[in-house]
Amino acid sequence: METLDRKRRPATSWFSFRPLPPQTVTVLTNGVRLHEIDNGTMPVNRLSLVIGYGRNAAFRMGCADSAAIMSELLTEGTLTRSGSDIARDVDYEGAFLRAAISDSYTTIDLVGLNSATPRLTPILTDIFHNASFPEETLNAVRARLAQSYEVESTRPPVVAGRRLSAIMAGPGHPNSRKRSAETIMAVSREQVIDQYRRMRDGATLDVYLAGKLDDALRAEVRNFCLSLRDAAPAAAEAFEPVFIPFEPEAEGRCDIVMADSMQTAIAAGIPAIGRDHPDYINLRLTVMALGGYFGSSLMTNIREEKGLTYGINASLMGNHDGAYVCIAAQCPAGTASPVLTEIGREMTALATVDMDADELTRLRQYAFSQLVSALDSPFAIQDCYRNILMLGTPADYFRMQFDAISALDAATIRRMAATYLRPELLREVTAGPMV
Repeated sequence: METLDRKRRPATSWFSFRPLPPQTVTVLTNGVRLHEIDNGTMPVNRLSLVIGYGRNAAFRMGCADSAAIMSELLTEGTLTRSGSDIARDVDYEGAFLRAAISDSYTTIDLVGLNSATPRLTPILTDIFHNASFPEETLNAVRARLAQSYEVESTRPPVVAGRRLSAIMAGPGHPNSRKRSAETIMAVSREQVIDQYRRMRDGATLDVYLAGKLDDALRAEVRNFCLSLRDAAPAAAEAFEPVFIPFEPEAEGRCDIVMADSMQTAIAAGIPAIGRDHPDYINLRLTVMALGGYFGSSLMTNIREEKGLTYGINASLMGNHDGAYVCIAAQCPAGTASPVLTEIGREMTALATVDMDADELTRLRQYAFSQLVSALDSPFAIQDCYRNILMLGTPADYFRMQFDAISALDAATIRRMAATYLRPELLREVTAGPMV
């Protein structure tokens, strides 16, 4: 056995390419698309239903809040099982069950041991077909969501983030809808049931299975998929996920006064290219250089050198509806304007000054480590394949990222910043004491 010499730096090397393990996709006779990812060492799996019905579809009907409440209630009872029965049976198997909704999709995730799957899939089938939405539980969920919305509305980062999201999406998008505790409490059980039926009966349905797969598990899940529908929805009844393109508001600044706050939250954004654009990955890496990790430009300047914030971050947010660069921070009262000025300066610096070699190396190492984390588990791999459907990432997105990081140089970052990170395009929101 080799003795470690702690006075000598261990050898390191650059990441070599490891492909994303493949998925197998089968379209079943009832129209369900089954995605199987066999990549695990332990007998555990995640079974996910990804249903093409989300807030956008409900928004078109004037029922966005009812769709959100519907997703909260999916696991809270069926015609044959109470919510406590479902929770007890799932917990007994040491499993985890969760439902959620996004702009265009509703998801139901079940994580458990392979040996428990035959006892758990009947619960999923029951939820998909027979969710009951009991009035008492609906009242409790409605009240909880309304209270949560009111509490969140007192937090400057949430208020600034919501306003920026509305600005970037535009007035005709669900992100801009006027929501309140009152609109949440006004949702009726009939509206919730209507959203559930539309989702269940007509939406596209993809089922993802990831883990250490064997023949028995595959057969069980295939039978489960066939139990969800007798046949594919008729053309007149079927519908695809609804995507509502962003139409950003004009550039400018919006100051929201929250006199009782001790700090000011900042949220700033720039409309961006979509995930299908050839520059998207290089722009994402440039945004990472700006504020996507601890050694980024914004952190170094605004936190480390000037002490104006405990943390500041920048990210590129993109899905089927659109994309934008988002910069978020909190700062002491009265310093929002200097922070926004420094944000603009760092964007300009990226566009005009070459990143030095050491900084570029750190950035590439961080980007590689983030990328290969997608290979950590079969569930992370499953997320990559789900993102192709849910976010619109290209089919070969994993390989494209590896190639882009490998080829990244200072000239590319400068070009991306000069093209896309122009301070005059910023939409700026502050929330806190008067500036």
